Amino acid sequence: MATARGEAPWPAHASAPAAADLVAVAPQLAYAVLVAAVIAVLAWNTGVQRLGAVNAALFMNLVPVTTFVVQTARGYRPGAVELVGAALTIAALVAANLATRPRTAAPGRRRAPRGHRRHRPRGDRRPGRRGGALSRAAAHTVGTAGGDGGRSA
Repeated sequence: MATARGEAPWPAHASAPAAADLVAVAPQLAYAVLVAAVIAVLAWNTGVQRLGAVNAALFMNLVPVTTFVVQTARGYRPGAVELVGAALTIAALVAANLATRPRTAAPGRRRAPRGHRRHRPRGDRRPGRRGGALSRAAAHTVGTAGGDGGRSA
């Protein structure tokens, strides 16, 4: 593989690492493979499943802010522009998250989440629903079609 100028993209004296060098960095390689590549991807997929794709995409904007916070905790002194950038990113994330949330019902009236049925007391079921709302007497009358199953003359 060569660059546009016809030279190799790595120095000519570069070679594959020696086995001893690989053994020396084995814990770091294992961490990079297991934690960063496997566990992080599984955790992200679980988060996307729980939050939904829209909210997960919004939280991708926190990656640079998290890096900024970690570097600051390690002793880095951020400049004014970096602080403004972090604040703008967080404000945009909050605004976008609030804008994409579904509107709630009127105060005092809660809506059940999608896919969930509201709990109804046993006697409050609507007719025609599985589990029946018909009383025993009504069910007997309907079920017998006049008492004899329609056999009378």
